[in-house]
Order: sequence, then C-alpha cells, then structure tokens
Amino acid sequence: MNEMVDDTQIKYPTMDAAASVLRKLGVDPASRFDQYDQDFEYTACRVEELEAYLKLYQDEDTTLAEKRLLGCFLIEGLNDYVSFHLQSHPSQNEVFKRLHQDMNIHQDEFEYRFECWGLDGYEPWPICEYIMEWRKNHSREDQP
Repeated sequence: MNEMVDDTQIKYPTMDAAASVLRKLGVDPASRFDQYDQDFEYTACRVEELEAYLKLYQDEDTTLAEKRLLGCFLIEGLNDYVSFHLQSHPSQNEVFKRLHQDMNIHQDEFEYRFECWGLDGYEPWPICEYIMEWRKNHSREDQP
C-alpha cells in the first residue's frame, strides 16, 4: 500500500477504529475499554490475539484507521510477548514487514516508541531493540 494518506486521518488511533476492530474479532469493545480510557490502543489488545490482528490487518476491507490501530495492537502485543518469553514472536518478521511497508500509516507510532528512549522515567520497550535489529537487517532490501 503506497497510496497517499491524509495525516489527520491516521495521526492518532481512534476509539471508533478500536471498537470496529474488536467487533470484527467478535469482542465487545465495552469489555476492553470505555470512553475515558486514554491508552485504549495499548490496553485493549491481547497478546494471544496477535495472529488475529495480523490476519485482519491483511484483509482488503480493513480501513486505514483500523490499520493504524492494529499497528498499535501488533507492536504492543509483540512487546508483551518479548517481555514474557524473552524471544521474538513467530510472526514478528511478518508484522514488521507489513508495518514498514505501510510506514506512511505507522510513522507516528514508531516515532513515539523511540522518542521515549533515554528520557528520565522511561524504560525502553523491549520490542524496540527487535525493531532496530529488523531495520538494520532489512534496510538493504529498501535500496534501489
């Protein structure tokens, strides 16, 4: 997907997109977040649903807003997996490939993940090391 994207459409994940994604997965959105949840894009996801998020991400009916939200769900789910298992998730490379192919949608999320590194009071997310390693190993593929 290399189409032009309206930045205002995807700057931040939306509750509407989260509710839509959860409904598509057969989950009642009210069971995961409410209107006052400021971090729904990180708290409404579940690591055990990673494969379902990836499958939904690849569906042609998935909107840009849903992909933006799913990017958060996927990265947060991978982070939880890495934190618990101390190794990469079996689908991690496929997730990174998809999100980097759609960097125009996920740039803000990646920037957010990395801008907190080194700031007082912020622990680096374990997934960031895996992302940096993936980028290093795949940057040659992006060269003409």
